[in-house]
Amino acid sequence: MNPKNIGSRANLTSNRNITGLVIGCLNENETSWKYVISLDQMVEIKKYIDSEIVITETKPQYVRLNRLLRDIKSDQIETRQCASDLLCQFVEMEHELVTVNELKSIISPVVKCIKTESDSDTIFKLTESLFEIFDLNVLSDKEYLSLKEDLKSIASRQITQYFSEE
Repeated sequence: MNPKNIGSRANLTSNRNITGLVIGCLNENETSWKYVISLDQMVEIKKYIDSEIVITETKPQYVRLNRLLRDIKSDQIETRQCASDLLCQFVEMEHELVTVNELKSIISPVVKCIKTESDSDTIFKLTESLFEIFDLNVLSDKEYLSLKEDLKSIASRQITQYFSEE
């Protein structure tokens, strides 16, 4: 398991026609690491051990960021939950891997997803991602106030809870 492979293209060893992008790594039980793969052929995230995939090429990190944006719109709740959690981690801990404009470009799609999302855990993680962007001080005062008003207009217990915690 090599965390440096996050952001790389991968093929499944069992079927080379199934390809994806490594979007994260998970330590499932303190001894078993898995790659988190966003599949190309469908809007779905799956987890695989080292021997189940072949790393093919490294992509720029904005490709991973865009893939996470795609996956937060999945029909599958597990994929949306995983993508929103990884997006939040990316913004919090890896934001320096993309430009400020690339980071800002996720705001509108994330707000749209929050407005339509039904899963409370996903809403909370998406909201947390936006607050992480707030904390980075990359928004102008106008952008910050506009985003804050957009979020306040969304009638969501999770957003209200997040505002009260901040």
